[in-house]
Amino acid sequence: YLSFHGTLGREYHGPGYHHKTEHTSWHGVGGMFYKDQTGGISRSSYYGQYAYNMPITKHVRLSSGVFVGMKKFTLDANGLKREDYTDDAIPDYKFSRLIPDLGFGFWLYSDTWFAGLSGFQLLNNEVINGAYAEGPLSDANLTSHYFLTAGTKLHIDPDWYVVPSVILKGEFNSSFST
Repeated sequence: YLSFHGTLGREYHGPGYHHKTEHTSWHGVGGMFYKDQTGGISRSSYYGQYAYNMPITKHVRLSSGVFVGMKKFTLDANGLKREDYTDDAIPDYKFSRLIPDLGFGFWLYSDTWFAGLSGFQLLNNEVINGAYAEGPLSDANLTSHYFLTAGTKLHIDPDWYVVPSVILKGEFNSSFST
């Protein structure tokens, strides 16, 4: 994959530089591209991202962001090895579908703790439609996923920290998992 990111309206001092300011807000932009192919199945995505970081109190900040982009799914039956070529679960054609995608995230944090909420694939798009909507692949849909996370930063000596955390992942139509 390939990604880029940066802030808007702030001076760049290079990697690793972090200037804490209690009362300033800033914007950030980014982008990402990835492609994954396994046999006759490939996925690629293109995203643009925007984030806004602002102080809530003197020691607590909130960062929120959104990403929007496109996903492309391709299935080429010629790239699949099958033992039974009469299996109706695998179509004998190639199809490709470009669908929009949307996600969000919130990150509340201080020097000693953090909490976050995010959602992905929020549009619940159909992967298959039109001429290919009949048959075994007709129920291929993207499902929204939500993540809830929290943790704390514990000093164990001046140079070492332990960061216990938990993350829950779930869908509205199923239970959460850890």
